[in-house]
Amino acid sequence: MATPLVDSTGKPLTTEQIWAQVNWTDKASVQTTFPPYMRELLSFKKAPPKAVNIELFSMKTPFGDRYLLKDTDLVLEANKRQALFGANATGKSLLFRNMNEGKIKDFPKHMLIHHCKEFENHELSDTVLGTIVKAHPFRKVLLQSRRSCRLRLRRLRATPTVSLR
Repeated sequence: MATPLVDSTGKPLTTEQIWAQVNWTDKASVQTTFPPYMRELLSFKKAPPKAVNIELFSMKTPFGDRYLLKDTDLVLEANKRQALFGANATGKSLLFRNMNEGKIKDFPKHMLIHHCKEFENHELSDTVLGTIVKAHPFRKVLLQSRRSCRLRLRRLRATPTVSLR
């Protein structure tokens, strides 16, 4: 799994702290800005597995008082869209959250799972597609990287050069 980015006390770095430390001329330094799943993906020497097959998978409620899933198989086929539907309060969102947060033993850390939660009326300022595109963590990093590089280039171009004559 990708090494978490932490300070000297072991506390996770904020996005701002990570960006302040980036050396934009060093590939490894730039990659520290990537989301954990992308850093994990880049650590593979060959193509990582694209499918998930976890046997005897169990998941309890957040309080641990009952099983939502017990001794079942968690299977996600490669290169296929997956959907999960069911009655309210049956653990759908919890399953997605646990996949994203790395709380499912043996679930690949290099996979991005996008959970599109149901929005309240006051959250509907964008289209569904727009919301999904804007929520993509690696896209956010790439856009921020582009802004940062462009700003640095503008500053360099605005700096008077020293003539050797």
